[in-house]
Amino acid sequence: MLTNQRTKRPGHLLLLRGAPGAGKTSVGIALQRLRPELQVIEIDDLKRAAYGSAGICVPTVDYPKAGTLARQHLEQGFDTVVIEPLADRWHLRSVIAAAGRFLKSSDVSVVWLECSLATAIERKRGRLEPALVAWQHSSVASRDRPRGESVIDTERYKVNEVAERVVRLLSERTVPEIGD
Repeated sequence: MLTNQRTKRPGHLLLLRGAPGAGKTSVGIALQRLRPELQVIEIDDLKRAAYGSAGICVPTVDYPKAGTLARQHLEQGFDTVVIEPLADRWHLRSVIAAAGRFLKSSDVSVVWLECSLATAIERKRGRLEPALVAWQHSSVASRDRPRGESVIDTERYKVNEVAERVVRLLSERTVPEIGD
């Protein structure tokens, strides 16, 4: 495996998950500002390109496709972030497997961004109907919670602070091994 010339280490896969309105996209943008070499794959962008809408999803196609793109970046030594709720265990694992990694690997981290329903509705105002946000928010309540997952409350921290915490996770690689 090639390594990033700047860091001399293989790429790290970070799965940035969270309920709608939790700030995944905003954090992804902030991450790219802090670490321009960081590769960010937002699954919603892949869905828009394939189907013309982020609201359409074919999990058996879209999640492995994101993982395959991540694998290409990782093999070049780039730390890579994949953004999507990935609340279901199979969805999470299909991205990781297609990236050529294992959930228990030390080069895989999972971060869940959390916010209240009221905050999610406010953040999505004008883009999504409150009832849809409420349904989406409730659908991730029973999400898969891998051992070692880091949870960051996006109501407590500003976007840049969340991004800085995520960069520290990537830089220090202090996240414990993630189990089943």
